Amino acid sequence: MTLGAECRKSKLNFNHNVAEMNNRRRIILLACSTVGLLLLVFWWAPMDKTLATIGLLRGRTLLLVLLISALTNIGLYGERWHRTLKYVGISAPFGYLMRLNAGTGPVRLLLPIQAGEIITAAILGRRLDKPISTIVSTLFYNKYLSFAATLLLALGGMIAGALATMHSAWVIASFAGGVTILFFLLESKRVRQWILRLGEKIHPGLAQLSARLLSTHARLTRGAKMLLLVYAFVFTILEVVTVWLIARDLGIGVSFVQLIVIVQLMVLVTNLPITMAGVGSREALSLVLLARFATPEQAAAFGVLYSAVEYLWPLVAGLPFTSSVIVDAWRDFRWGKITLNDEASENES
Repeated sequence: MTLGAECRKSKLNFNHNVAEMNNRRRIILLACSTVGLLLLVFWWAPMDKTLATIGLLRGRTLLLVLLISALTNIGLYGERWHRTLKYVGISAPFGYLMRLNAGTGPVRLLLPIQAGEIITAAILGRRLDKPISTIVSTLFYNKYLSFAATLLLALGGMIAGALATMHSAWVIASFAGGVTILFFLLESKRVRQWILRLGEKIHPGLAQLSARLLSTHARLTRGAKMLLLVYAFVFTILEVVTVWLIARDLGIGVSFVQLIVIVQLMVLVTNLPITMAGVGSREALSLVLLARFATPEQAAAFGVLYSAVEYLWPLVAGLPFTSSVIVDAWRDFRWGKITLNDEASENES
């Protein structure tokens, strides 16, 4: 091995060690913030009273919301991803995608967002002998569409009469309008090139993320894009239906339209890397956003059940599908054997 090759290998190992340390610190900080927010929530709404309120949830309602959550987060998510892959020319068995989605759920929820998505894409790429970056781009594109659906639903709920401050209404309207305009502007090749150049000037990571999203957007027909956006709307509405059933049993006097806005605001905030899978921040937001409709104990119980049904339940349901392949993929990621470069990925195969 030449001196230059040894230097490059040493630099690569150093970079991965630094990245591993940063990920550990991030996970520790997320765990601390999760525990801290939960302690604050249960100081404001005593745990014994909150648990008593959770007991108001009827058994049949619990079974129904668990079923809806499983069908949405595993079945519908897998179907949407299956279609997106098919649109970009990658054929994958639907049953395998469902098992992969379920099995990598714990990884995607507990690790930093990009690491979890990369591991899922790496497993599929290794199985199908396809470029990992192309598969990652389909996952991130669907996240972009879900973000657009969240903003548009929040705006629609406000227009329909849900209670909201003028400031929050303007903020949501601005973001929703911007996302809608961007969705149509991306049809222009010139606009896509301009976004890539802008991303390169701001930060290399932003340029890489933009390239992934735009590569998928450019391959899809307009009909495919609209269908995937409809999937995102259905996915989001079913989440609202789930928490509405929970709120009804807990005796919280909030309408379905008001819940549309409340849930979308919670989704927007809890997607930020503040706590583990949004646990803690979701309960704290429930205390704030439901203050006009519920007692502290009802609001805290709502947040706990929301986290349990929509986020922790899919994690638990996916554990039986978590196999040694995921462990191997995580080990490969740590040691740099997984790359997002198309050419490198193909050469590795």
